[in-house]
Amino acid sequence: LLVAQYPLEPNRDGNPMLPQGFTDWKIWNYTDKGDNTEFGTGSGGVYLEVFNGTPQDMGEWLGLNAFSLLDRNSGVVIHPNVAVEINGTQSFAFNSDITYLAAAGDGSVFLLDAATGEEISTLNIGGRTVYSLSFMTDSDRLVIGTDDGTVLVWDLSILRSATNVDLMIKEVACSQVSQNFSIDQWTQFIGADVPYVPTCPNAPAP
Repeated sequence: LLVAQYPLEPNRDGNPMLPQGFTDWKIWNYTDKGDNTEFGTGSGGVYLEVFNGTPQDMGEWLGLNAFSLLDRNSGVVIHPNVAVEINGTQSFAFNSDITYLAAAGDGSVFLLDAATGEEISTLNIGGRTVYSLSFMTDSDRLVIGTDDGTVLVWDLSILRSATNVDLMIKEVACSQVSQNFSIDQWTQFIGADVPYVPTCPNAPAP
């Protein structure tokens, strides 16, 4: 049921009054006085509507399995080249310079080129459901909130070609240990013919 009903004080969080015999509604056109400057149109009033359900409900109702982006400057619609079944309205995030778009699907977070929709990388989050996505102000770290209370931080700087990947891996590894290899461990894992050197400069060495 599509309801066109304009209360004196529009509130999209409310519910419309339904005609006799109806118990549910799909879309409520709740005002014809939306702020045209907010939505970037020249019209004196914008019709605003609300869908009664989640983004997944709407996708299923419309038979959609992905989303599109509208470039408001050019009017071009950008279709991502991967189908991402989003989990909710908090499952999207742009970085500060609008070069990246992160979108969460079931068990994965997709990083897309915001200008083309091209998939840059995908992070598998082990079957968790994403409740929120947010880029930190440096634009290179994405914070991911999940349904089991875990907060993940995805460091995207490793995707840049100028990043020293070996150094980053070493820094991550060293952050997880309390001391350097002992001489015996060095001999076992590295080899007796390789001179011993501490690999983590801030950890104790034998």
